[in-house]
Amino acid sequence: ERWITKEISFEVDQKKYQFKEQVRALKLEDFENWLKEVGFKIKDIYGDYRLSDYNPLSSNRLIMIVQ
Repeated sequence: ERWITKEISFEVDQKKYQFKEQVRALKLEDFENWLKEVGFKIKDIYGDYRLSDYNPLSSNRLIMIVQ
């Protein structure tokens, strides 16, 4: 399986915080299959918050409009 791990560190009011986040990297195909199983359809797909076209090789995000 594909996983993304990142460490987050910051300081607030002279107190240090450190977290480790691990999320599963999913592909569009994963979402398409899961959504189809429960009767949902993907209406639109975007690659960023500016609603640019999605490109699986270069987009920073996978944003889906689902109904």
